Amino acid sequence: MADKLEIVYSRLLEIKLSAEQKGRFQTGLIKYWNGNDQAGIKSSLDNLKYYDSPDQLNELRTSSQATIVEGLRRDAADTGDPVSGVLVEAFDIAHPGRGAETRVRTFPDLVGTWKRQDALGARVDPNSGSAVGVSYTDSGALEITQKGAFTMVKVHNHCSGTCCRMDGSEEKGTVSLVAGKMVLQTVSGSKLTEDPCVGAKQRTAIKAHRESVAWSIRPNPNNNATTLCLNTGPDTAECYEKQ
Repeated sequence: MADKLEIVYSRLLEIKLSAEQKGRFQTGLIKYWNGNDQAGIKSSLDNLKYYDSPDQLNELRTSSQATIVEGLRRDAADTGDPVSGVLVEAFDIAHPGRGAETRVRTFPDLVGTWKRQDALGARVDPNSGSAVGVSYTDSGALEITQKGAFTMVKVHNHCSGTCCRMDGSEEKGTVSLVAGKMVLQTVSGSKLTEDPCVGAKQRTAIKAHRESVAWSIRPNPNNNATTLCLNTGPDTAECYEKQ
């Protein structure tokens, strides 16, 4: 397994481990299992899957290499993880000019206004000119201040034909970074639902709560805009562009 993982990381990060680095890499993997390090074990097994999927590995390298290296830097700095440490060491040797690009992002990098928007247009009936079928717009905005306050607004409009339902929310609170994750402490907020077709309109309060999410800042592959991505699941994320 260690040899296959080494091949995966070598291709993903475009590095070549020396004999001494290979020894430290393998020792670090053994420590994951001997120490029952669930995060290290899961990460290793997840990445091992790319050994038999070279096309997916190439796609991951193209889209996320810098973000992955930043995550390895954070792990090495926060936990002293030996596997992350040796991979970062090898990356810096192989790519001496990419230190700034792959640096660990800190709170000042989050300050500002971030927005996202997605949409699906309805089909237009050529005879009547009216909208037919399903359409939607989905948008969000996240504002983070230097003092550690945040405001998050989300609006989703879902239409079927000419009937549309709007679901929106606004949350306010404090934001901080803890062990590399973004911690959003919501102090106040509300949700609003409107559906004129059924005469529904309801506003409810959002209870105070705490949410800890993995995050990354990366360039948008389509337009190179600075983009903040918040993980919403194991393989899903909401991504906001810096304004």
